[in-house]
Amino acid sequence: MKFSNLKSKRGSVLFIVLLVMSVLVILAAAIYYTVAGQREQVVAEYSGEQAYQTALSVDNIVTSYIVNKKNSNPFKQKMIGLANGASFTTSGSEVDLGTDLGACKITVTRISNTAFKLITDVSVNEETARIERVLEMTTAVTPAGFDGRFFTSTGLCPNDTYLTGQTITSKTFFDNEFVMFASGSSNTIKSDLICAGTLAFESVTFNCTAPAEIVVGNNFINNENQAIDPCGGSFYVGGNFVSNNTSPYGSSGKPVKMYILGDMTTKGSSITGDVYVKGDFTVSSWLTITGNLYVDGNVILKNGVGLTANGISYNSSNASSVPKWTGLDSTHKTQDEVKAYISSCLGNPQYFGWNLADKLSDTPYSIVFDATTNLYTITDSGTIVESRMDARNISNQVILIDTNVYDAYGNVEKFAVGDLDPDGKVIDATSRYYNTPKCKDIYLKLQANKVVGGKQYFTWNSNAGVGDWDGGTNNPFVLIKGSGNVVFFLPDGVTYKPQKDSFVMHMGWYYELGGTITFTADKSNVTATSVPTLQGTGTISIAANSIEPHKTIDGKDYESLIKDTVLAKYGDAGAGDYRQVYIHNNIFFASNDVNTSIDLNCQNVGITGFVYAPFMTLELKNNETALSMIGGIIVSDYLMSSTRSFICTLPFDYYHGNKDSLFEDLLNASGDPLGSSTVRDWRIVGYN
Repeated sequence: MKFSNLKSKRGSVLFIVLLVMSVLVILAAAIYYTVAGQREQVVAEYSGEQAYQTALSVDNIVTSYIVNKKNSNPFKQKMIGLANGASFTTSGSEVDLGTDLGACKITVTRISNTAFKLITDVSVNEETARIERVLEMTTAVTPAGFDGRFFTSTGLCPNDTYLTGQTITSKTFFDNEFVMFASGSSNTIKSDLICAGTLAFESVTFNCTAPAEIVVGNNFINNENQAIDPCGGSFYVGGNFVSNNTSPYGSSGKPVKMYILGDMTTKGSSITGDVYVKGDFTVSSWLTITGNLYVDGNVILKNGVGLTANGISYNSSNASSVPKWTGLDSTHKTQDEVKAYISSCLGNPQYFGWNLADKLSDTPYSIVFDATTNLYTITDSGTIVESRMDARNISNQVILIDTNVYDAYGNVEKFAVGDLDPDGKVIDATSRYYNTPKCKDIYLKLQANKVVGGKQYFTWNSNAGVGDWDGGTNNPFVLIKGSGNVVFFLPDGVTYKPQKDSFVMHMGWYYELGGTITFTADKSNVTATSVPTLQGTGTISIAANSIEPHKTIDGKDYESLIKDTVLAKYGDAGAGDYRQVYIHNNIFFASNDVNTSIDLNCQNVGITGFVYAPFMTLELKNNETALSMIGGIIVSDYLMSSTRSFICTLPFDYYHGNKDSLFEDLLNASGDPLGSSTVRDWRIVGYN
C-alpha cells in the first residue's frame, strides 16, 4: 500500500498507523530502558494529520515498549554508550524502517545521566511532523562482563591499586580513586590504560606496537624519567597533567597528542606532537614541542626558561601570544568533545551481585582422595566442606571436575538430529549444536576448610602440614574436563588459597602447556606424570601464542579467542580417555562480598579462567616470573608487587556457539547494581 492512497481517500489512516507500528517494533526491540520517573515534556509540530499520526505512533513505540535485548544489539550499544550531550540519528541504516514509510528518522540525545531526548521526524506526502519528548529514564545495563573489560578494578571499595613489575598487554580499566605504577620493578605498557581517578607513573616502560591511549578522568602524574612513547597514541586527561621529570613524550614519526582539561605543568625536555591545554601551562625547564601548542589559560615560563612550539620561540615577553584552544576550527577536537570522549571511555559500568542459590546444591560433600584410583572426580554441583587427602602421597595427583554428559557405554553424548537444543528448538544438520558435545554446568561453593592465624581459608588439601602451606609438593592439580562451565563461589569471610604447585585449569590447557596424565585401562591409578610449569618465558609464550588477537565469527570481530589451530588438537574424548579433551576457558571464581579474597602468594599457582568479585582485593606479592592467569579479572583493586603475566581471553562457548552473554547467563544477576562503599566525589570527568 502506498501513502498516495491515503491522500486520494482510498486508504485508512488507522491501517497505515498499524503498519508502521508493526514494522518499527524492530526499533523498539533495539532500545531497552526503564522509565525511572514520570516527568516528561512532549512538543508536537506538524503540517498534516497523516504525518502527525505516523510520528505519534513511532514515538509511542519507542517510548512505550520495553524489550529485553542483549547489550550486543547495535542500537542499544549506541544508546548506552552516549556521553552527556551526545546524540545519534537513525533513518534506516541501523534499523530497517521499510521502503514505504516516507522520510522517518529518530534522534536520541543523552541530556543527563538519567534523561534522554527523543525526536521523531516524519514526512508523508509533503506533510511533516516532529514530536520531541524528554523523559527521565535509565538505560538498562547488564552486568559488566569480560567482553570488553578483561582486567578491571571496580573501585567499589575505597582502596588504591598498586602495581609493580606488571606487563599490560590488553586494555585495562581502573575505576579506583588512585592508581600507582610503582617503582621496584619496571612496569611495561603495551596497550590502552583507562583510569577514572588519578594515575601516577613511577617506573614505566612503553613497548607498544600499535597506538596506545592513556585516558584519565582525574589527574595524571609522571615521575618516570624514561621516554613516554605511546606509539602515536594520545593522552586524554580530565584533570591536571604533572610531569616531574625530563621525560620526552612521543617519538619521530609517531607524534603524540595531549588533551588536558585542567592545568599542565612539565619539566619535560621535549614533546613530539601537539598539546592542547584548557587551563594554565607551566614550564620549568627548556622545552621543545615539535607540533602545535594551544593554551586557553596563562603560559608561565619559570626561571627565565624558553619554549619552542612548531618552530616558534616563546619567552616571558611573548608567551601570551600562544594560540588559544577555544575557537579552533573543526579540524581540532573541542573541549566538549574531549570531555565526552573521556566519559565514553570511563563509561558507567554496572557490577551486579550474583544469585547462585538456585544453582548450588544444598547437599554438602567432602573431597576425600581415592587411593585406588589416585583420583577424585566431581560431577555435580554442591558445597565442598572439606578437601582432605593423604598428605604423604598426593604429589602430582588430580582432582577431576567432569562436565561431560555420558551415554550408557561411557562415551560423551553429542547433540543429534531430532534432539531439542537448550533453546528448545529441534536440531537439524544446520544447527550450531549439531554433533557438538552435551555438557552440564557445575557450581561449587567453597566453604572454609582450614584456619591459619584466625583466618578462614579454602584450600585443595586441608590435610597438608604447615610446611606444605607455602612450600612442599603435596598438592593436587584441579582439572576441568569437557566443554561445560565450572563456577566456584566464595562465601563471605573465605579466602581461596592454593598451595605451591597447585593450580586450577581446564585439562586442554593442562596439555597445551606441556602436562600429561597416565592411567591404567580400568581408569585407575591416574597420575599427572609431566606437570606443566607456570613459571618461565617458554610457558608464557606458548599460552600467548595459543590466543588469536582478533577472530571473526558470523561477521563479528572478537578479541582474544583460542586459536583454531589449538582447538583442532582436541576433540571428543573416547570412553575413559583422559588424553583427548576439549580445550576451553570455562572456569569462574565469583563472590559478592568484601571479606572474601584470593591469595595467589605461592609459587607456581594459577587459574585458567575468570575472577568476578567486584568488592575484593586481589593480592600477588611473591617474587617470581610466572603465568598467573589465562582469562580475566574484575575485582575492586589490585596489590601486585611481583612480576606476573596475565593472558587475556574471552569466556567463549566454542562448541555450542553461545557467543552472547555467556557470563551473564552463568551468574544470574540478582537485581540492582552493587553500590560503591564510598562516595565517588573524586571523579572530575565521567559518572559519579
